[in-house]
Order: sequence, then structure tokens, then C-alpha cells
Amino acid sequence: MAQLHKADMGACGRGLPVAGRCLSVLVPVPVPVPVPVSVLVSVRAVLLALVLAAALFLLMALHAGSVHAGTATTGDGFTERFGERQWAGWCEGRDDLGWSFYCDPQEERRKAEDRAQEPAGLPQPPEAQAPPSALETLDGMRAHLAELRAAAILDPSHEKVEAYYREQARFMDIADAFAGRVRRVLWSTPDLDYEAVHPQGNLAKKAVQADLQRTRQTMMATLNRRYGLIYVGTAQCAVCKIYGPHLRRFAADWKLGVLAVSADGSALSGWPEAVPDRGQLAKMQVGRNIVPLTILFDRQTHRPRLLGVGFLSEEEIIYRIHSLTTPAGNTPMATSRQATGQENSQGNGLDRPGGGR
Repeated sequence: MAQLHKADMGACGRGLPVAGRCLSVLVPVPVPVPVPVSVLVSVRAVLLALVLAAALFLLMALHAGSVHAGTATTGDGFTERFGERQWAGWCEGRDDLGWSFYCDPQEERRKAEDRAQEPAGLPQPPEAQAPPSALETLDGMRAHLAELRAAAILDPSHEKVEAYYREQARFMDIADAFAGRVRRVLWSTPDLDYEAVHPQGNLAKKAVQADLQRTRQTMMATLNRRYGLIYVGTAQCAVCKIYGPHLRRFAADWKLGVLAVSADGSALSGWPEAVPDRGQLAKMQVGRNIVPLTILFDRQTHRPRLLGVGFLSEEEIIYRIHSLTTPAGNTPMATSRQATGQENSQGNGLDRPGGGR
């Protein structure tokens, strides 16, 4: 049966054998769907555009390769292309600027053409520099003089010594010219002249000294109404043995009250009534290690003011008392040191105490 059925099926072909008969079987056949003409045209246009774009890109790439192969930049806005000098612009070879970038401004082209017309190899003038200041010029002259002097010292040849002294003579001429101009300026503007207020001539000095003598006498005659002196010394101080009697005579001449204090509690030369230090110096914030000390004491304000340390002459004591008791700017005694020429090397300044034991 199975063999007959297979034979029947082979005889029927695509039909189905049923009861000795071949029945036809309908097999579905795909029917093509019609495509609109507009769609076909659009597809063809897109394909054609892609082909044209690819061809254009290939042509541009080939052209750029040939151009760059025969192009050399000259650095002045132009390029050498196959032996021909052509305008390039500042963005030559800049493929990253995009398709619509404007790379050929007229101003840039004009400047490049002007630069191209300049002679090749001509050095450009240096930028203008500011001239050195007066201080820089003077420092340079001093450095040059110092260098000549050092060279002459290390190698004292005739040429180097002469060069140094010639430069030094030039400096002296400059200084002399400056000093001459200063004198003329002071003559025409006497308010700037120090000697107009503090004369240096001999006759003028005598007049100033006489005037200062009267000023001192007036000041010292009334000084004891408000001020007194404090003297601090020790028995072991060698200077105190001389300065103690000297200060006592000065105080007696001007009728000044003096409080003598012994820093170590021993007797003081010239001051048998001296009292030992019982904290007075610490209270006045005065040191006791350097003696002798001369202190001006204001009875109204109870304020001690240090006159000096060490041996002070009478002139120096009067000068310092007048300086401390007279408002600044009203001290004619300031010229006393110039008029008399007296300077004390042992006690010369309130801010530089000195002395000895």
C-alpha cells in the first residue's frame, strides 16, 4: 500500500491522489506589488547625489595633495607654488577652519604686500627704549669710576691711573658746578639758607654767643621754680669722684635743687647728704648699672627726663636743659654749639648714654 501510494503520488505530480484520482492542490504564488514612480525617482536622486559627492571629495583631495606638494610658505603672507609667488593669507593650510571661513581679508593682504616690497635681509630698527633716569645715569657713572679705581689699584700702570684720575676730575667738575648753582639758589631764596639764621662768620658768631649768653642767664635764673636735678652715682665710680663736686658747683651757681642718690648705698664724693637707692630709680625707670646719671625732674608733672650719662660740662648741661624745656623750633641754644665750638666727647647725646666706672 505504501508503495502504491508513493507511485500514485509520483504520477499525480503536484496533485494529491485520492481514491485513484488526482486532485489538484492550489499553491499560493506571490504577486508583485506595484511601486510608485515618485519613490523610484527619489531613490535614484539620492544615489546620484551620493555618487557625485564622493567624486567631488576625491577630486578635492587630489587637488589639495598636488597643491601642498608644490607649495612652500615664505613667511611674509605669500607662498611659492610650482615656482610662482602667490598670495596665501594667514590661514593657508588651515583645514580646520571650515568651508565658509573667510581667509583673505583686504587689510591683511595689503600689509603682506607692503612687507614683500621691503628689501630682503634689511635689519629691522630696534624698538625705542626709554632713556635712563637721572639716578640710573649717576649710578652708572659711579660704578664706572669705581671700576677704574679698582683696575688702577690692581694694575697701577700709567694708563690706568691716568684714566681713573681723569674720570675723578670729571666728577669733581660736576660737583663744583652743582655747588655753584646751590650757592646762587640760596642767594636768591634766603629762606632756604641755613646760614641766614645760623651765621658762621666770626663777628656773627660773637653776636650770637652774646645773645645766647643772655638767653641762658634768663632761663637758668628761673629754672629752679619748676625744675630740679637728680644725681646718681656710686663710690666705686672713678668718674663720679670728679663729676660729683663739679655738679655741686654748677647747682650752687644757678641755685638748683639736687637730690643725690647712691646706687649702691655708699657715700658719694661731694654729696655727703646722698640717700641710698630704695627703689627710687626703678620707680623712675632709670637704670643703675651705668653711672653717673644726671636727670632733670619736673616738679609740676613729676616726670623725670634723662639729661645724660657720664661727665657733662656746664655748657652741655645748660644746652640739654634748654633743649628739653623749650618747644621744638624755638631753641636758639641750638647754635650755641656752633658759636662756641664746644663739644663734649664724654657725654654727647641723650640717646647715646655713655660713661665709666
